[in-house]
This record gives sequence, C-alpha cells and structure tokens, in this order.
Amino acid sequence: MPDRGDAKPEWAPHGRTLNRKQGAAENGGALVKPTYPTIKYEYGLDGQTEYAYTANNQKDFSFGSSPTIDSVGDSICNRLRSPCNAPQETIDQCYAAQSAVSGLSGQEAADTWNKLMG
Repeated sequence: MPDRGDAKPEWAPHGRTLNRKQGAAENGGALVKPTYPTIKYEYGLDGQTEYAYTANNQKDFSFGSSPTIDSVGDSICNRLRSPCNAPQETIDQCYAAQSAVSGLSGQEAADTWNKLMG
C-alpha cells in the first residue's frame, strides 16, 4: 500500500474514523466519514492476470478493479460527495486530482493521485 504519510484530511477529526452518528454529533449535524482516498496499482487484483487500479480503502470506497484509473477516481470523488459529505474544497481537490492523472498510466498515475489526495 502506498505511504499516505502523516497528512490527514482536514475533515478527519483527530485522524480517526467516525461512525455516521458520531460524525453528525461532532460536525454540526453533517454526516462525515473521514477516510484516506488513495489508489493502488497492483498486479492480480480480483484474480486478474494484469495490472489494475483500485481504492486502498475498500471499507469506505468499495471498488473492484479497473485497468484505468478514471473509473476508480470517479467513484472516490462521488463517494466523497455522498455519503461522506466531505467539504466542497475536498471534492474539488478530488476532481482536480482526477484531471491531473488523465493521460497518465501505471504506477505514475497512482502516485500522482495519492500525492494530490494524500
């Protein structure tokens, strides 16, 4: 799994995951589920015989695998919007990361995504 460093999303209170009820109570009623929206590029995901991308955090960003990073990134950005209810700034950052990796491939695409989202 790529190193996500010590950076924590600003919407991750104290770097811990909250359940929906806790998130609402601690965040002014907003349902928040802090996560690390990073992507890995690995051989043999889902039993495939090729390299593919998937979300590192399968609990919050459940996704099989894809030969392109686009569908994984789109899924993560959509989940940040709902049900995570991340701040608009975080959602915008996600779509900016998705745009930045467009045209990249392989580990370079995953590393770029993770740097921008980490």
